[in-house]
Amino acid sequence: MSTEKRVFSKLFKSKKIDLSIAADLDAAVETLNELMSSNDALVENLSDIAEEMTNLKLDLDYTADLESESFEELREQGNVVDELLGLLESKVGELGFSPSDLFPDYNDTIYLIENINGNGQKRDTVRYNAEPFLN
Repeated sequence: MSTEKRVFSKLFKSKKIDLSIAADLDAAVETLNELMSSNDALVENLSDIAEEMTNLKLDLDYTADLESESFEELREQGNVVDELLGLLESKVGELGFSPSDLFPDYNDTIYLIENINGNGQKRDTVRYNAEPFLN
């Protein structure tokens, strides 16, 4: 009987070890599946963010180009208006009138011309902040 007990004892221990390995493997596979799902979700999220950033970058570049063209036109037109204002001031001064006597929007126009410089400073600040993201 002693041999029989030893055989059963070895079989029982062997089964216990096999069950333990199977349980450990099952838990490890479950953890692996959870990690795989989590990583898949993160990869998908990263892909979505990268696509959004690419679209924002394209929008930023396009808008920056348009703004540059627009600001150049603004400066050029501001120079034209400033020259005409200077001409008006000199001609009206010769006649002894105030520029606003002949051009009622004179003061508003002066203010507008002065604001081009203010817009330029604001523009410089915005472009400085955007520069790391531009081409």
